[in-house]
Amino acid sequence: MAVRSENRPKRVLQYRFVLLALAILLVLQTTYLLSRLTNPKAGWIVLAILALLVTLEFSRGRQARKVCSSLVGTAEKMLGQAPDVEVLQICDKAIAIALRRRVLATDSGVRALLLRSEALRKLGRRDEALQSAVEGLAYFRRLRNGGTQLATLDQTGVILLEMNLERRAIPVLEAAAALGQRGERNPLKTALRLERVGIAYLRVGLHANSVTAFGQTVDILTKEKGPDAVILASPYINLGNGYKRMQKMEDAERCYREALRLYHAKGNEDPERVSIALLNLGVVCAESGREEEAEKYYQQVLQLRIRALGRNHWRVGNTYNNLAGCRRRLRDFSGAGQYLQQAIEILESRPESLCNAIESLSRLREDEGCFEEALAATARAREIQQNLPTPDLSQMATLYEREAQLASRCGDEERSEDCRSRAAQIRQALAAARPSDGDLTNLPESLKALDQHLAASVERVRALQSAM
Repeated sequence: MAVRSENRPKRVLQYRFVLLALAILLVLQTTYLLSRLTNPKAGWIVLAILALLVTLEFSRGRQARKVCSSLVGTAEKMLGQAPDVEVLQICDKAIAIALRRRVLATDSGVRALLLRSEALRKLGRRDEALQSAVEGLAYFRRLRNGGTQLATLDQTGVILLEMNLERRAIPVLEAAAALGQRGERNPLKTALRLERVGIAYLRVGLHANSVTAFGQTVDILTKEKGPDAVILASPYINLGNGYKRMQKMEDAERCYREALRLYHAKGNEDPERVSIALLNLGVVCAESGREEEAEKYYQQVLQLRIRALGRNHWRVGNTYNNLAGCRRRLRDFSGAGQYLQQAIEILESRPESLCNAIESLSRLREDEGCFEEALAATARAREIQQNLPTPDLSQMATLYEREAQLASRCGDEERSEDCRSRAAQIRQALAAARPSDGDLTNLPESLKALDQHLAASVERVRALQSAM
């Protein structure tokens, strides 16, 4: 399958047969000139030498592509079966050959880059994995195989998503979903790509966009696998998360209950998956004022997670935070404080979760009438969110609004007005932002160097899309 347009401009010099024709013309012209200026025999000798050199060059290039392709085939078979270090060594060998013979911008060369990226990702070397994936993506337009084109988008998008660089991932994931849907005609892969896009939307606060993406994922999987397929459980939970962020609690609860039904119907007793559905049901119940019911779900989740993950896992810390919220709303401030102390101790090394626990502490202090302490806690939560690699802009705006409210209660109107202004600016920017807008805030320097290649490749994808 080749996702290509016959109408878009082509770089003719990227085709080797064009280069061969130009080389032949050059040799013939050189021979003709020598025949006119010197002995005709000398011209034929030069012709033979030049022809031999050209033939050798193209033969070496063809041989290099064959060797590179063979190495890539070996690496593909080994991936997931052999140690990742060995896969990396084979990919490095293939890339070195491709670079030496100047055939890296081919399908086999790019596949070597992508396999190298995946091996590095599995080894935990994500910065290097991203560099290798983006280098492959830079050759997008010169690839002939549509499967390799999509693989460059998929690999780059997945790594960006894993590195919490969602705003950089969104345009790449969007392009992969659109091109795959048009050219690949594989509904299951399209569903997976749409789910990735939805996760990125959700993390940056574009909740309506996430609901659309997750809804499409559910529709596709239902048609392909049937309404009782357990593979639908995860997209239903994600869809529920999108509805929950939009304050559509009834829709969210239906999604979570459907996910739980699917797990139980298929006998899936994976404690982590079941606990996610139970936890989200608890959140919906809490948001709907059903605190006792919410606490029941949270206690089930806590026991499942402690047994499966141990007492110091960050997911256990999150569950303590949820229980603290229930106790606080039930006016059991002492019980809430104990749960929060356990949550914060566990979550200190995980700032994206710590932010929520600190904000819970702020609400507890406010309910206790300690407004200065509540203000300090909210400011700390906002700073933690602000310093994340990809801040949740919606949550940051909410924290600024709450900081403004608490500052006003503490008599600091200047700070209150400044926080309200900042919150309004974020809300306005969020409302006007297109999903694919880049946000270079806190982007590491090593990634900024790659951003130009990334943006250029995505623009090529969009141009190709519009021409299809």
